[in-house]
Amino acid sequence: MKYLEKNILRLARLYESKYVNKTVIDNLIKTIDKGVGNLDYETNVKAQMTPFEYFNNNKYFLQFIKDITPEFEKEITNRLQISLKLKNAWGIKMKGKQDHIIEHNHDHSTNTISGILYLTNNGPGTYFTELDHRVNESKGKFVLFNSFLMHSVEQSYLKTNRYTLAFNFEEHEEWK
Repeated sequence: MKYLEKNILRLARLYESKYVNKTVIDNLIKTIDKGVGNLDYETNVKAQMTPFEYFNNNKYFLQFIKDITPEFEKEITNRLQISLKLKNAWGIKMKGKQDHIIEHNHDHSTNTISGILYLTNNGPGTYFTELDHRVNESKGKFVLFNSFLMHSVEQSYLKTNRYTLAFNFEEHEEWK
């Protein structure tokens, strides 16, 4: 029997941009409010959240994806030289003083991409451990990043609700 352990460096990407369709953003917030409940405080998200696939077929989320596709292809899929497909998308509502998100990642694979769309202006930001980088929140900002990157959200002591939408893309392999 052999045991091998080695710390291997790999290229990590994080891309920040802005989305400006206010109608889409406002409707995503309303949809989160309708969908929270089943997984509240049960996962790494110590706040309210929707089921993981809640937004997979939501017309407003799909409009967001359609609108950012040219940027997504230019900055992500063309650079990685892979084809991606949506795996899941869920909403998060932080409202209490104790609400936070425990450090986690979404996948260990190099060929998966995750994203966060910030739907409000408030919040402590998302901290990416390996990059030592905090994404400061603003309404409409979105980030795309390698799913293996560890990230978290601190307790915020918010006076108003913080809404985000998280999503994952996985490699679309034609042979599967």
